[in-house]
Amino acid sequence: MKKLLVLFLLILVSPTTALPQTATVARNVNLRPDPSTNQDAITKLVAGVKVEILEPNPVRGYYHVQTADGKTGFVRGRNIRGLGAASGARGQLPHTLQRRGSQCLSWRPDTP
Repeated sequence: MKKLLVLFLLILVSPTTALPQTATVARNVNLRPDPSTNQDAITKLVAGVKVEILEPNPVRGYYHVQTADGKTGFVRGRNIRGLGAASGARGQLPHTLQRRGSQCLSWRPDTP
């Protein structure tokens, strides 16, 4: 019985059971097949489009996302806002950085 309880708790806290993250495209952006600009874009996403974040950690500044019509690819993190759980709860990312060159001048969480 104790083993079953431990197994249940592990499944409960497993990252695969986490709610999907959603975000909104902040400005027109290319959906790319990999986290770079080396290949042509799959499509262009317009500002206001909702995407599902497939992986919580960005790769070279790009988030792996899926659109409502099922297309998957990578979007530059600075071009999406309001990351949160699908239920509407706020997530940890992204935030707005004000930069001058490579120096970060300020940081603020995005607000709805």
